[in-house]
Order: sequence, then structure tokens, then C-alpha cells
Amino acid sequence: MKNIIIAALAAVSLTATAADAPFKPKENRKLKAMGGTIMVPNSMKGHILVANMQMKVPASELEKTVKQLIGMTRLDIRFMNVAGEVSPSVANKKVKELGANAVIFITDSDKCDVSLLCAPENGWSIINSSVVTKDAKNEIFAAARLRKELMRGFFAATGAMNSRYPGTIMNYIGKPSDLDKLVEEIPVDMSMRTIDYLAKMGVTPVQYTTYQRAVQNGWAPAPTNAIQKAIWDKVHAMPTAPIKIKPETKKVRE
Repeated sequence: MKNIIIAALAAVSLTATAADAPFKPKENRKLKAMGGTIMVPNSMKGHILVANMQMKVPASELEKTVKQLIGMTRLDIRFMNVAGEVSPSVANKKVKELGANAVIFITDSDKCDVSLLCAPENGWSIINSSVVTKDAKNEIFAAARLRKELMRGFFAATGAMNSRYPGTIMNYIGKPSDLDKLVEEIPVDMSMRTIDYLAKMGVTPVQYTTYQRAVQNGWAPAPTNAIQKAIWDKVHAMPTAPIKIKPETKKVRE
């Protein structure tokens, strides 16, 4: 979108909001001369929740992946530790209870031998850490596996089931140990597919524009520094000379 500067901005807890989110665009000299950047009101809508129900891997390890996903998609993705377990039979109900547009559940169950279940039409994925981390060499490998499976679970639940780039986490995985061979990176072709899909669910990424453009469009807040005030005064200044309008001349038929 022309004149819009996109930034990573989202919450990593249920109490964080767009107003206090930690990410903002990096401003160069040109952007500063235009008054800096401000968030486009109501550009970020809806949210996705990562519900952590397992204790095999520290929650701080999974939050690293959540921040990666935020940085790539610019969506409001939140992380919360949730007590209990979840199964496909109650997942739809749990999504509604948690109030998110989509939920990636990370559970720990010996009753199921599947590592990842997904129902994108219902907005959820279930990752079973018991299966994912089984036979991992050590805690470091276990954490890396679960972080990668979280990426896979996120994209599976948000409309991007595979990547066109070989050797990435969204290609074929035959067993959890296959995750050990893959680089812990998000394929670059996943972001836009996910954003397009989530828009239909009412989830949209944050957008930023320049203060100058916001003033010109009539919705900018009051200026907070000298550069913004100069822009504000220039846009709102009354004309110093009368506007001259040429009289319209009509051709007359002879």
C-alpha cells in the first residue's frame, strides 16, 4: 500500500495491546522529516493465541517463536500458559472460551500418538509435546523441536499448509526426529498467504503511515514535537492570498 510503512506490532500476553506493543518501525532521516510514523487506527484487528498447556519445554523457549511469528506477520499473536488438556472433541469450545480468532494449543498427552492435529476451518491446531519431544537427544533438541512444531502448527491453522522452498519446516515431516534436520526459520512465502487467509477471519496486521500523511488525511493526533507541529501548521494554515478562479468561458454557436 502506497505511503504505508508496515511494522511488526503485536502483543505477547493477554494484557498487552497495540498501544503498548514493543515493536515500531525504524525511522530514517526522511521519515523523521515527515514527522515520524504513527499507527493507522484500527489497522490491527483480531488476534491469535498460543495456549501453552505443557511443561516439557520452558514457556520462555516458545515465546521466542511467538516473537518470530509476530515479526514476520505483523499480527496480534499472544502467548498464555493455560491449565489442563485439550482434545479435538473440545477444541472448538476452548477456542470460543479463550476469545481468540484462532488458537494453537500446545498440550502434553499420553492418550494420543499424533504430534500435530489441525482444523483450519475451525481455527485451531493441537501440538502434542509428548510425541514431539520423545527420544530427543537432550533438552536443547527437545526445545528446538517444539519451537519448530509451533511454527508448523501456526501456519497449518492459518491457511498456509506448505512452502514452495525445499528443506523448510513446512515441507514433508515423516516423524518428529525429522525436525532435527531442519533450520529453525520461517519460509518467506508463508507470511502473505497467512495474512490473506486470516483477513477472511477478521484478523489483520498492523500498519503505519507518516505523520505528514495522517495530517493531510485529516485524522492525525495533535503534534508532539517541533517537526510535527511545523507539518501541522503548514497543512492547516489559511491561504495568505485570495484564490483566483478564472471565469468559465462558453463557446457560442454562430
